[in-house]
This record gives sequence, C-alpha cells and structure tokens, in this order.
Amino acid sequence: MLFRTLLEVIFRTNYYSPTMNIFLKAKHWQMFSVLVGIPFLLYIVFMIQMVSTMEAIDQNSENFDADNIVSYVSGVMAGTLILTSVMLMWFWSLGVKLQEYIPIGAKLKTGFFKFSIWYPIIYIFLIVVLMIYVGNVVDSGSSSAGPPLAIFIFFPLHFFAMFCMFYNLYFVARTIKTAELQRPVNFGDYAGEFFLMWFYFIGIWIVQPKVNRIYEGQFQPDVMDHLH
Repeated sequence: MLFRTLLEVIFRTNYYSPTMNIFLKAKHWQMFSVLVGIPFLLYIVFMIQMVSTMEAIDQNSENFDADNIVSYVSGVMAGTLILTSVMLMWFWSLGVKLQEYIPIGAKLKTGFFKFSIWYPIIYIFLIVVLMIYVGNVVDSGSSSAGPPLAIFIFFPLHFFAMFCMFYNLYFVARTIKTAELQRPVNFGDYAGEFFLMWFYFIGIWIVQPKVNRIYEGQFQPDVMDHLH
C-alpha cells in the first residue's frame, strides 16, 4: 500500500502539494540564501574542521582514524543529499505547478520528469549508505570484495543520475519559457533559461523574478499575442 501511494505521488499528473508554492513565491535573494548562501557557510565550517583534523594527523600519525575520514565524507554526502533535495523540490515546483499557466495545446507531459526528480535523491541516499558500509568494512579490516563490486555497479547509476539532472534542467527551462511565451517553444527559445538553471547561483537572480511574475499571472495569452 505504501509503495502504491508513493508511485501515485510520483506519477499522478495532477499531484501537487500547495506547500510547494513557497518556491514559486520566494524572492530571488531567499532562494539564493537557501541554495547557495547557507550551503557555502556550512562548507567553510566543514573545511575548517577537515583541515584541523589533517593537521593533527600530520603532527602525529597515531591520530589517524579511517572512521573520521569516512564520517567526513559521509557528512558531505548527507549535506549534498539535503541540498539536492531542496533544489529538486524547487525544480518540481517549476516543472509541475507552472503547467497550470500554459495553454492546453502547449502543456508538457510530466511523467518522466517526476521520475528524474526522485532518482538523484535515491541515488545520493544509496551513496551515503555505501560510504557507511565501506567505513564498516575498513573498520573491521575485512578484505571482502563487496565494496569494489558495489562501486563498479554504481558507475552506470551515477551516469544515469547525471542524465536525470540535465533532463531536469531542460524540462524546467522549457516549462518556464513556454509559460512565459504561452506557446510551444524550441531550444533556441529557452537556451538562455537552460544555462541559467545550470549555473543557478547566477541564474536565480534572473529566473526567479520571472517565475514570480508567471505565478502572479502577469504573463497572459492575450498580452503575449501582442508581443509576437
């Protein structure tokens, strides 16, 4: 029953939580703070702790503990999971909710997009689990061939996760431009939005105000018809 409910949440076309509107109403500086500012500060704190640990090991090799290294790496991956989840929630809001602002004939199908949102989150979670497993193997001194085999299996999973992320950029960029122009678009129309979403630390300042205007209904079909 739980698995069936999860599939309905992922693939049901009309599913959308009203709480996700916060990503459409948020200002550019708020999204920048959440997606760039806070993670950057946490990264600085992590690097300071990491450097301190490495200096202690350099001064006395007896301070070396493989568990600490694995814990740091696992911590980075866990932080990456949280950041990626928030970013993908933003993508979900843009890709799903903005379909309501697109004419019927130009709406995009969201089935694979929803899958490609969830897959990177699941993948990173599995990476964290793998790191914990490797740490336990190292700590026990086991020479099991399990970790190398697991790492080998993760290579295709990794490349597919990268594909999903680029697909998400494509889909969101196309959705934004379609909602803005109120007509089907080609890559030449939304190429700018694609690269702005890719380099989101800059693109947020340009894309998010546009999303705000679409959400507030400032892009209407009759208005856009006069512009083209």
